[in-house]
Amino acid sequence: MANRAFIIHGWQGHPKQGWYPWLGNLLEKKGFEVTIPAMPNTLDPMPNEWVAALAELVREPNGKTFLIGHSTGANAIMKYLALGHKKKVGGAVLVAPWPSLKASDRRYGKEMGARWLSDGYNWKLARKNAEHITAIFSTTDPYVAYRDSEVFEKELGCKIIIEQGKSHMHEHKGIMELPSAYEEVLEQAGLK
Repeated sequence: MANRAFIIHGWQGHPKQGWYPWLGNLLEKKGFEVTIPAMPNTLDPMPNEWVAALAELVREPNGKTFLIGHSTGANAIMKYLALGHKKKVGGAVLVAPWPSLKASDRRYGKEMGARWLSDGYNWKLARKNAEHITAIFSTTDPYVAYRDSEVFEKELGCKIIIEQGKSHMHEHKGIMELPSAYEEVLEQAGLK
C-alpha cells in the first residue's frame, strides 16, 4: 500500500494555489498518492463541512496517511484528528495553524474565526490519533502569532518549525515552495 498525502488549503484558497501543487508533485515523485481537494464553501468555511469532507476523502486512515494543512486547513485537520479513529494517521504537518486570532485578523475573519474556535480543540485526542505532528509558523505572519507555537508545543508536544519572514506562507507573498513542509512529510514517512 502506497503512502497517501492529503493537502488541505486554507480559507479562500484553492488546490492550485501557492505551494500546494509544488508539494504534491514532489510527493508523487516519492511514490505518494496525493489528493489536493477543493474544500467546500471556501469563502465562508464551516468546521463541520470541512471535517466531513476530509473524513470522506481519507475514509480509513492508517500509518501511511499523511495530512498537510494550511491555516484553516490545518485547523480542519486538528478537528478531524480529534474525531477518533481505529488507526492513527502516519503524520500531520500543520502550516500556520491558529488557536486564536491576532488583532490584525479580527477585522477580516472575526465571525469565521469565532466559528472555528468556539468549541476549541481536543488536543489530547488529536495527538493520540497521529504518530507525528509538526507545526510550522512564520515570524512575520499577519494572522497567526508565531508565539502561538508555544500552545501547540505544550498541548500537542509536537515538533515546531519557525520560518523567518514568510508571512502567512501563501502565494500572495510569493511563497510558491515550502521545503520545510516537504522535509517533514518525508521524515514522518520514514523516507529521510
